[in-house]
Amino acid sequence: MEFFVILNFERIPNLTIMRIDRLFFTTLALLILAACNNAPSTGDLTTETFNFSDSTSYAHLTTAVELPAAGQGKAADRIQARLLHALDEQLSHIVLYERRSFPPFNGDTKDAGEIVAYCHGKAFEAFAKDAEEAHEDYGEIPGYEYDYSIQKTRETDEYVIFNASGYAYLGGAHGGVFGDGPMTFNKSDGSLIDHFLVPTCLTDIQPLIRNGLREYFSEDGKKISNRELNEWLMLKSDIIPFPAMSLEPSDEGLVFTYGQYEIAPYVAGMPNFTIPYADLEQFLTPEAKAILGGVLPGQAPEQDKGE
Repeated sequence: MEFFVILNFERIPNLTIMRIDRLFFTTLALLILAACNNAPSTGDLTTETFNFSDSTSYAHLTTAVELPAAGQGKAADRIQARLLHALDEQLSHIVLYERRSFPPFNGDTKDAGEIVAYCHGKAFEAFAKDAEEAHEDYGEIPGYEYDYSIQKTRETDEYVIFNASGYAYLGGAHGGVFGDGPMTFNKSDGSLIDHFLVPTCLTDIQPLIRNGLREYFSEDGKKISNRELNEWLMLKSDIIPFPAMSLEPSDEGLVFTYGQYEIAPYVAGMPNFTIPYADLEQFLTPEAKAILGGVLPGQAPEQDKGE
């Protein structure tokens, strides 16, 4: 499941914009998405990282991808393949979400480094061309920035989480965070946990979601009222949806994180909160229960490896 933020893609001539520091916002985005997780563990899934960076006068692209190393079994290979698919989907649509900017990789699919290099290189060609055309059409404009990363953020005996996200500035008043967000895999078979909760529970957990958001928007340590929360929200109905990005397991419960503009204005940031497992256990999917047994009520909590 992929989430996007609403960016201003209009190229407005003679627009004066304060350029945003790319490194600061990239770091901020990653911190927000991993805010409720512990530091990366020293679990038994060995990984390797591929880093690429390219620039022109009008475009800058960085790609940093951490993947399970080869030779660790079918489950690890399945996880690696799914992460490479996320990489391809994101970078191949770097210019337009509606269609690909370059064809899929057609070489040795067992060479992860070659796949990452291909996707980065082709994406940079398309990105740099688009930025050059914008400069030719409208004169001096702030340079385009695009930083994408896949990073292992948490690992237990049962599951491993990779965060796939980035920061993009493509013109306008500000940039934004994008990507799949947390991707949780069952380590026994390498399957991606797409849904932690049964979809039909959305109405039942509305009080829990509202309580979490009221806490997020608390002022001076005081939880805001439901009426005040409604003033923050930008929704067409009274039902607050599930976040576009997947929920994320932690020791305390499931972490809900909404993207910029998803339910509230940009100034609200990325609303996030944790709902305890005790409140959600009856709504968990079988796939979720398979990896969360150690932290569900009445069972000993599972610790991150290396702690």
